[in-house]
Amino acid sequence: LGFSTGGELVCALVAPDGSLQRRLYALGPRPGDAALLAAPPGSPLDESRLPREERLRRERQRERGLGITRYSWAKHGRPRCLLPLPSGVYVQ
Repeated sequence: LGFSTGGELVCALVAPDGSLQRRLYALGPRPGDAALLAAPPGSPLDESRLPREERLRRERQRERGLGITRYSWAKHGRPRCLLPLPSGVYVQ
């Protein structure tokens, strides 16, 4: 769980279908109240298609999830979320 820069949003990485494909959601005040903020672009990732360096990094960090596995909010300006993915960094 994390807060957006201004503290307006509570965010979480969730795999709603029970898979390892995580997406970024904003959580609301009531149970079940969530909105999708970002999903990984393109087809679902498969760990065997990742570069060797990325597989080794994931192994060292004991990271099993795919899709969006981490995010960071911009500290200044408009609320923007940075999403590092194997294909590059996306700004949401």
